[in-house]
Amino acid sequence: MPVVKATRQDWIDAGLELYAAGGRAAINVERLAATVGAAKAGFYWHFTDRSTFLTALIEHWYGETTERLAVEAPFDDFARAVFGSRRYVDVEGQLRREASHDAEIARLLGTVDARRRSHIAAVLQADGLPSEDPLPEVLYDQFLGWAGRMRAPSPADIERQVRVARLIAERFGSP
Repeated sequence: MPVVKATRQDWIDAGLELYAAGGRAAINVERLAATVGAAKAGFYWHFTDRSTFLTALIEHWYGETTERLAVEAPFDDFARAVFGSRRYVDVEGQLRREASHDAEIARLLGTVDARRRSHIAAVLQADGLPSEDPLPEVLYDQFLGWAGRMRAPSPADIERQVRVARLIAERFGSP
């Protein structure tokens, strides 16, 4: 049987799929190895243990759905990237469920929410929205609600949601 050499990113990608489907409880080394198609030893080459892996997984999710985008993305691209990936939306849903009994995850999500709201506010303020306007919070909360109830949004669903957010911003916010 050929030896499969899985990269760190292969393990993270497999972990995201499993986490999206079942949260922290779905993550174990045997299941990850089967998903990646590699030996368990490969997991330990990249990660010390399950806890280290979960930290790396969540850091990857945070980097892809919040930090990188909050620095780089204009509003529409930000919305598409954060809420356009079913996998990332499902991971976020699992994290939000786990936050009710995990203070560390609750703190992380508080940081995520603050960073995203701040980015939306900065983009809209650059378009002339007053800094005290609550519109960035409304838009973000609207996106969270939409993402939480959608199952497998199509690209058209995502584009419609971005247009709705733009319309709200134009109608009630930016001059």
